[in-house]
Amino acid sequence: MVLLLAVGARASEETLHTFHAMKGHVERRIFKGALDGIDWDALCRRYRPLADRAKPGLELHGVLNRLLAELKVSHAAVLEAEVYGRLWSEVFGKPAPTWGFMLEETVPGRLFVRTLYEGGPAAEAGVLFGDRVVKIEGEDALRSKRLLPAGYDAISPGPRKLVVSTAPEVDDSPYVPCDDGAVDVRADETFRMYVMYLPPGDDSRWVPIAYWKWTWKGKAVYDEGAWSLEDGSGDQTLNYVAYTDAHPTWNDRYDPNAGWVIDGP
Repeated sequence: MVLLLAVGARASEETLHTFHAMKGHVERRIFKGALDGIDWDALCRRYRPLADRAKPGLELHGVLNRLLAELKVSHAAVLEAEVYGRLWSEVFGKPAPTWGFMLEETVPGRLFVRTLYEGGPAAEAGVLFGDRVVKIEGEDALRSKRLLPAGYDAISPGPRKLVVSTAPEVDDSPYVPCDDGAVDVRADETFRMYVMYLPPGDDSRWVPIAYWKWTWKGKAVYDEGAWSLEDGSGDQTLNYVAYTDAHPTWNDRYDPNAGWVIDGP
């Protein structure tokens, strides 16, 4: 069993969605005999406060994986969307973007190349098996937001195994205007991005398949003639993925040339 789940924070809608999705998936998909001797409801009650307090993304996923590890069954883990997509691409023999190596925290606080794909980008760049990775894009390796768990079972023993995200960093958030003379500006917004399919045929209509709920927030401060993002205030998070057949509606839309346009659903 592989779980592709999402994120949440402090008993929010996303936390509830993620936690209950994980709980229901276990109850539906894990062989009932595997739960013999385990008080599953009590286990969920014990971990629920930890999930509510966890930060969106990897921290919440880590809490859920610790819960799943207590079941001591294989193929039970919460995976990041990128890792899950790469996994299934490999299963079906389709190409998937990769840097061509996997990292391991062999020594606490230090990352080393554990796996190197022959002919991959890392090997072609001269990376060698056993190399220590100190920085990723100029940032201390272990603090890099590009690191993702490699997708092993929650009960897998040994040091952490990690991959580096290949997803491009895109700055496509609508800007937030500020008044003349302002010394700081804050933003905290939530969006849905839909995936839709247009069947063949002259009279076909767009069909919704899924949506991604994502948020972005931050605080910019004006000081000594320049704007800068306040340390620790910025965050852009993919909250969760939901499959849907409901058509999107909107109250306004963003036009790159005109800004926000209010035109109703």
